[in-house]
Amino acid sequence: MVSFALAAVVAFLLHRYKHHNGRLLPWLPLLLLVWANVHGGYAIAFILILCYLVGETANRLLGHTGDRILSSSQLVHLAIVAVLCYAVVGINPHTWQMWLYPFRTVGIGVLRDFIQEWQSPDFHQVWQQPFLVLLLLTVVALGRAGRRADFTDLLLLVVWTAAALLAGRNIAIFALVAVPILVRYGSVALEHQLQTWHEVPRLRRWFAEASQPLASGRVLSALNWLLLLVVILAALAKVSLPLRPAAVDSAVRATMPVDAVSAIRTQRPSGPMFNTYNWGGYLIFTLWPDYPVFVDGRTDLYDDAFLRTYLSIYTAADDWQAALADYDIRLVILERESVLAKMLRREPGRWAEIHRDDLASVFVRQNE
Repeated sequence: MVSFALAAVVAFLLHRYKHHNGRLLPWLPLLLLVWANVHGGYAIAFILILCYLVGETANRLLGHTGDRILSSSQLVHLAIVAVLCYAVVGINPHTWQMWLYPFRTVGIGVLRDFIQEWQSPDFHQVWQQPFLVLLLLTVVALGRAGRRADFTDLLLLVVWTAAALLAGRNIAIFALVAVPILVRYGSVALEHQLQTWHEVPRLRRWFAEASQPLASGRVLSALNWLLLLVVILAALAKVSLPLRPAAVDSAVRATMPVDAVSAIRTQRPSGPMFNTYNWGGYLIFTLWPDYPVFVDGRTDLYDDAFLRTYLSIYTAADDWQAALADYDIRLVILERESVLAKMLRREPGRWAEIHRDDLASVFVRQNE
C-alpha cells in the first residue's frame, strides 16, 4: 500500500512536470529516500522516470505535435533528478545492497512459479477482469481519438501493460498510469463521436437540448463532485466494515491456526519450528520470540535455493526427512490435510501429533 501511494505521488509529479511545468527538485529525491527505507517497491519510480525520459526524447526526435513536450533543458533536469534519486537509495541501513534489491527479488524463481501475485492474471477470475476492461477501453480511446499519440503515454501504457500481464501485482500500477491516458484520449474520442451523432438529422434536436445545461459547466461540476462523494463513501465503507472486531476475529479464525497456536503456547514443545509459508506472518505475530518461523511471506529475505528447500519439505519430496533433520526441526505446524501432515502421521515412532483441528495440525519430534 505504501508503494502504491508513493507511486501515485511520483506519477502525479511527473505528469505535472510535463503538462504544467511543475518542479521535481527536491520532491522526487526526498520521496525516493523515504520510499527506499520503507519498501522495496521503489523501483517503480525509476520505471516511471525512465518512461518519461525515453518517451520525451522520442517526442523530440520524431517531431511529435499536439501535446506539450519537455524541452532539452527539462530533459536534462529530469536526468539529473533520476541520478540523484538513484544516489539517495543508498542512504539506507543496507547501503549499496539496496541498489541490487529489486534485481535479487525478481531473480527468485519461486515467486514466479508458486506465488499468485507474481503470476500472470487469470481472466477467468471475475476480480481480475476490470484490468482487461480498462486495457481495452484505453486501446479503443487511443484508436478513436483521431490524433497522434504522445510517445510518453504510449511507453507508459506498453511498459505497465506488459508488467501487469507478467505479474498480477502490477495491475494496480497499470491502473494508475492508464486512467489519465484513458481520460485524455477518451474525452477527445467522445467529442468526435458526439459531433458525428450531432450531424445525424434525427439526433440533432436531442443533442441540442441535452447540451444546453452542460454548456455552463455547472452540471459537469456537480457531477464530478457527486462522483467524488460516491468514491469517498465507497472507500470508507470498504475500510470500515472489515475493521470491525467481530469481522476481524472471524476472518482470522477462518484462515489462521488460532487454536493450534494456543496449543503450542500451552504445551510449550521445543523447537526449532517448521511452518507453512502462508502462516508465517501470523506465527511471527503470535509466537515470536519463543518460536522463530522457518519461512514467511517476506520472500525477499530468502533466496531461491532456500525457498525451494522449503517447498521440497512441504510437499514431502525426496529426502524431506533428511532436510528436516538438517535444520534440527522438532516442531511442525501446518495445514491439517497437507501432504507433509499426512506423511508425518505415517511415522508415529518419529513424530507425534499433539494437536489437530479443522484447519491445522501440530507435530513434535519424538525422542530418538
